[in-house]
Amino acid sequence: MSEALGQPVVVDNRAGAEGVIGVRAVLNAPADGLTVLFTSNSVPTLLPVLKKVAPFDPADLVPVCAISKAPMNVWMRATLPHKTLPEFIADAKAHPQKYTYATSTGLTRLTAEWLQQIAGIELRGVPYKATSQALVDIQSGQVDLLMSDVSTAKSSYQSGRIRPLVAADAKRSAALQEAPSAPEAGVAGFNVSVWFATYLPRNTPAAMVAKMRQTVRQAANSAQVHDGDKAGGREAMVLCGDELARYQDAEIARWRKLVATARIETD
Repeated sequence: MSEALGQPVVVDNRAGAEGVIGVRAVLNAPADGLTVLFTSNSVPTLLPVLKKVAPFDPADLVPVCAISKAPMNVWMRATLPHKTLPEFIADAKAHPQKYTYATSTGLTRLTAEWLQQIAGIELRGVPYKATSQALVDIQSGQVDLLMSDVSTAKSSYQSGRIRPLVAADAKRSAALQEAPSAPEAGVAGFNVSVWFATYLPRNTPAAMVAKMRQTVRQAANSAQVHDGDKAGGREAMVLCGDELARYQDAEIARWRKLVATARIETD
């Protein structure tokens, strides 16, 4: 992006408050096209659904481009006897609320709820402040399941202490070929990914929005970014402008429906 824009690009990490701190930093910056929000889907699609009062107006963020995605995976502690997701589902149906899952973010919580609805099972959620602690506990047998992308759980998986039951996607992930896809595991429609996108503040001049979309699209399609995605267990998902807006709206709609049908209490 630096080359395309002809100026340095400075990364300013603003972590905290589930991404709200970063959003507010962008919204409070001048709408001149020089301050861009790079975030996961938790901010534009989950916060408006899981919060009774949205911490910001989603309309204040202008979609630039989505860049990549990584399917969520259902990981099971290796000490459980089940070898496949159908085996686990059969046992979970016979013993409602016997098994537990760790939840540390809105996406992990909704992934687990989506699985329960599709599979017709009841699990018990165990809240964590951080996924790192959840990884420690699933390896020690304190919790049974964990929902995450490949990169988050890679070291735990390589240690042999957890194993994947399913990739929440219509196809197998190139980064985790041993995990069956949702249709292969008998839960077709179980499609959940963490995806990453860029946004500008509302009132950014149209010319600057167009320039940034062109720049981000070019960067997202570069070999350098593709190599980085592959190394991180992600795959390209380049959606810009209205295409990203429609995708985002569809995501919000399905999560709202899940929250309503599962009677999930919002914060």
